Amino acid sequence: LAQVRFARNTLSPAHALPPEILAIIFQYVLNNFFGPNDGPREDFYRWTAVTRVCRYWRESALAFATLWSTVSLDNLPAALISIERSRSAPLDVYVPSHRPLNGVWD
Repeated sequence: LAQVRFARNTLSPAHALPPEILAIIFQYVLNNFFGPNDGPREDFYRWTAVTRVCRYWRESALAFATLWSTVSLDNLPAALISIERSRSAPLDVYVPSHRPLNGVWD
């Protein structure tokens, strides 16, 4: 059954896109999960749903370490997975703060 699904998916127009183009599209999806203050929203890791569409999309997303290099410590298990998948890409780490930062840096 899995092989039938895989064969059917290979006929999909989305399957015809090169992984580099998919990575650009996935980056746009990821960028939509940032809030008004340029930090990740609470549902930031929902962008990873693209990895569950089909095997090709999953392999494409996993191949680009920079897609995984933004890490939000709001969700520690997801953050650890992102760090592992980011391999040697430089990380952007966001630490949640539930108190106002006014005056903290003065």
